Formats: sequence, C-alpha cells, structure tokens
Amino acid sequence: MGDIKKQIIDLLNETPTLPVLFVGSGLSRRYLNLPDWEGLLKHFAEYLSKPYSYYYNEAKNDDSLKDESLLLPRVADFIEKEFNKVWFENEEFESQREKYKDEIDAKISPFKIAMADYFNTKSGKTTSSYSKEIESLKEITEKNISCIITTNYDLFFEKILGDSFQKYVGQSELMFSKTIELAELYKIHGCCTKPESLVINKNDYQEFMDKQKYLSAKLLTIFLEHPIIFIGYSLTDTNIRKILESITDCLEDEQLQQLKNRLIFIEWNNTDGDDEIKERIFSFDNQKSITMQSFCIKDYAILYNAIHSIHAKYEVRNLRRIKQQLYELVATNKPTEKLFVATELDNDNPDIEFVVGIGVYGKFGDTGYSGLNLNQLYRYVLGLGNTNLKSDLILKKTIPDLYNGSSKLPVCRMVSQCNDKDNISDRAKKSLVKSIDDFRTEENRKKIKRDGYRHLDVSLMYYYENHKLSQVLSLVPLLDPDEIDVDDLYRVLVRAIDDDSTLLDEEKKVDNPNNSALRKCISIWDWLKYHKAAEKRLKELGI
Repeated sequence: MGDIKKQIIDLLNETPTLPVLFVGSGLSRRYLNLPDWEGLLKHFAEYLSKPYSYYYNEAKNDDSLKDESLLLPRVADFIEKEFNKVWFENEEFESQREKYKDEIDAKISPFKIAMADYFNTKSGKTTSSYSKEIESLKEITEKNISCIITTNYDLFFEKILGDSFQKYVGQSELMFSKTIELAELYKIHGCCTKPESLVINKNDYQEFMDKQKYLSAKLLTIFLEHPIIFIGYSLTDTNIRKILESITDCLEDEQLQQLKNRLIFIEWNNTDGDDEIKERIFSFDNQKSITMQSFCIKDYAILYNAIHSIHAKYEVRNLRRIKQQLYELVATNKPTEKLFVATELDNDNPDIEFVVGIGVYGKFGDTGYSGLNLNQLYRYVLGLGNTNLKSDLILKKTIPDLYNGSSKLPVCRMVSQCNDKDNISDRAKKSLVKSIDDFRTEENRKKIKRDGYRHLDVSLMYYYENHKLSQVLSLVPLLDPDEIDVDDLYRVLVRAIDDDSTLLDEEKKVDNPNNSALRKCISIWDWLKYHKAAEKRLKELGI
C-alpha cells in the first residue's frame, strides 16, 4: 500500500499544478449505491408491460444502429417511448406530475423528469461503509483539487462541496462560459437538477458526440496543464474512450507521450488479490493511443491521502475568486480611475510571498458608513461584498440610518463581535429580537397557528435545486426553527446570490422582486446562528 501511495504522490509532484478529478458512474455506485447504466434502464423498464430484454432486443436488431457504442442509448429510446405514456397514467407518478408542471409545459420528456427525480432522491444518502473515504474525499476538495469533471447526473459532489465549487451543467453551458479551472464542477452529461440536460437516449448521445470536438478543445488546456485522475470508469467505458480519442485528435505523438505521467487511471480491486500498479494503453481508430498509469486498489483512501499530501496553502475557492476578478480586470480592457498601481510597498514580514488587491483604492472613511444601503448591509452580514468594513462602525453609524422601526435588521453576528458597548446604538438594540417570530409576517404567523410548522424531508439545498427561489424564501419562515440546518440555509442564501447577480444588487440598479424575502431569510439565518453569542457578548459588555 505504501508503494502505491508513494507512486501516486511522485506522479502528482511531477506537475506543479493541482490535479483534476474525472469521475464516472462507478463512484456513484460506490458511495450512493446507484445502479450502472444498464441497471438504470432495467429499473425504469419495470414500470412497463414488457421485460427489459424485449427493449434490448429491439435495439439490438435495429438496422439503423450503426454504432455499437449507442446500443444502450437506443434501448433507452424504446423504453422512453413507452414510459412517457405510462408516466401520465400511473398513480405512482402523480406527485411528479404535480411537482414538474413547468417542465411538462416546456415539453420535457417525462422519462427524463422521472430519471432526474430518481437521482435527486438517491443523492440524499451515502453508503455508511464508505463514510471515512467520503470524508477524505471532501477534505481534498478544499485545497488539493483544481476542478472536477463528471459524466454523472447525481448530486453527490454538490452535497459534499456545498457552494464552494461553481457548477456548469451540460456541454453548452461549459463551452460558452469563461471557466477559471479552479473550484469548478463540470457536469458534461447533464444534471438531475435540470431534467432537460440529461444525456440519455440515442439522439442525446449523437448530439453530444457531434459537439464533442468543441468540448475537447475546452478540455484540452486542462489536460495539458494538470494531472488528470480518472476514477469510476471501466477500461472499456465508451464515454471516456470517445473523449480521450477526441483529445488525441488535437495532439501529436510527442505531446501524447508527455501526457503519460499526468494521466492516472484508478480501478477498483474487487478481488481477494493484492492491489496492483499497471500501465494501461488506450488505442483508438485514429491510429493514436494514450498511455496511463493504472492503480487497482480496494481502498480509495489511499488515493485521497496521496492527493492530500500535495503541498497547497490556499483554498481553491479563494484562488478562483482572485483569478476570476483579475481575468475580468484584464479582459475588459477599460481604463478606470479605480485601478491603483503601487510601486513601493513596505514589507517587514519575510513570510509574505505576494499581495493582491482588487477593488477601490483608498480608505473607507467613518462618514462612508452612513452611506451604506440595505443590500450592502445584508451582503456584508453573509460575508459577501466589502468584507473589510468594521462591524462596530456599522452598528454605530449604519444601523441607525437604516433602521425604520418596522423591519428588524440582522445585527446578531456584529453584536457578537463588538468591542465597545458605546458602538451598539439604541436602534441596533431594537433589532436584537427574542425569536425569529419577529421576522415573520402576520400572514406567516397565521399559517403557523392554523397549520403548524412546515417540515422538510430533504435538505434545504435539495429543495432549492428543485423549486423556484420564491418558493424557498417563502418556506423558510414557516419552518420549525429547531429543525433548520443553519449551515444548509447559509449555503442556499449564498448560492441564490451566486445564481442571480441581480439579487441584493449593491448599486441598486435592479430591484429584484425576491430581495425583500431574501433579506428576511438572511435575518433569520443571522439570528439562528449568532443570537446566543450576541446575548453572551451583551452580558460581557455590561448591557
């Protein structure tokens, strides 16, 4: 085992950049107990009048099937055609018909809707026997992994990554976005949160392959600059072979040889034999081949621990923000008075390697705190926007200006960090409510009194990914405070703002209709997370 871990470390250290994970369905089978591609089709065939073998033989004997790699997608065609009729009639899918009304109106296939719902549901619970492996995998995504590429539809990575990685769904979203290649998740075959994006049937796969050269061009930079670790694929997997073949079309033999020690293939050792290290050669119809180092291992923690050994100082999500903003600064190529170039910086600390400053140069004077608007305040509370502001001065100067007597402001976190009781203004004290009931509307209170608290059987993030934002924001005040996962709520709030840049627009150019409800939910989060710490701080300050 030691030799395998060391060899993986040695390979990773040959390249100065962070590795990329390229993940297939084997990982979902391992951690979510999901079926393989054919097992998935068999599952949905059980709702039909004929057995799976019938649809398989129909596809096998189809004269129009010229490419053997499209056999299972063709099987999916036959199953989908019959399933779409059954879905509208079977009582078992009644809840789906209600839940996905908008998707049906948009003419999205019921087969894709049902499959998306299946993966959504199955993504909620991981296999307990691999809990330590999953925890190790989660740890390396913070600093040691550049980005993740996957052909899986499920939400396994979204669950362990939270909001720390930017997600791109499908080929089009990836190809037409400016990717940073740090803290990013590329779901190239679609995602269960968007049923229409799923690559399932023959037409989907054919369209995917027709556009594959554009995707390959996008991925080529990643392959040339990073170690790539393939995990969850078999050696014969059509998906990975076609992607690799399209990569070889862009490279000369000498360049392919240079990739040899950058490509790592992880196989699952499901035998009683010892773990093995082999050299695998993938040969293609274009007369080219790719050689990889293959590690056949029982315990994937060996791989994760090897990756964790990479010396990395900074969280990749923070590096992504810096790279993205520097890119935008350079790419816009517009002169601005807000750019300041310092020719001399005093630095007596030998441990500081570099300094990056992005934004407005100058001091935010005390008088500037009176000019903050509501959107800037709420972004600050979440740790977004201008995080260099001082909580004490916001309590002293901003809150008195923004407090209107009717709406309570989110002050718990700031009070919990306050250093001087004189900074806690009377209006700040009035925002220190006794319970989240003070953030609810009269209509919220009536609903709770009449029907009781609402309860969720899934995480709030899962609910957000399958419902409109307005539905999520109106649900939060109706939940039992004791059942709200505060960290989950925070991830949803930040994710919503990332997904829609008009939310809490700091310059107030756009008045998003969801702003008011979003601010209320931020206040609820602030109270749930920090009200006890705020009360403790008040006692310490003698208030």
